[in-house]
Amino acid sequence: MKSKLIYFLVAFATLVFTSCDPSGLDTPTKEKETTYTISYAMDNRTLFEEYISQGATFKESIVVYEYNDKNERVNIQDMENIKYGTKKTFTAHSLAEKIAVCIEIEMSYKGETADYTRWVAQVIYLEKGANINFTFDGETRVSSYCPVD
Repeated sequence: MKSKLIYFLVAFATLVFTSCDPSGLDTPTKEKETTYTISYAMDNRTLFEEYISQGATFKESIVVYEYNDKNERVNIQDMENIKYGTKKTFTAHSLAEKIAVCIEIEMSYKGETADYTRWVAQVIYLEKGANINFTFDGETRVSSYCPVD
């Protein structure tokens, strides 16, 4: 009786282990990241040329606010000390579905500092697993208000 049980267990184990093929097991596939690329193609120095010639300095930054489908802010990304031609690609937060873009310009002139903040007047929707390109240039419509809030 004992020997029949041992033969049965060996046969059963052989059947089980030879029938398992790990290549057929479902392995989770990594979802492709959602990204967006911001290009800065403005030359604000031409707007303030008179002040620059008198010693004014500028610091330009772009701040990107990422929102989910409930208009909740889920992430903030920065591009600091940008100049004409600056380009940067960001990986969006996994919950982000849209972005709002803000440009901040700080001008220092004769000991005084002035801040200029403008928002791109449209919401930019992201595509899951793809890259969206956005160029901030002289044709971009801006507003004093965030288009999402």
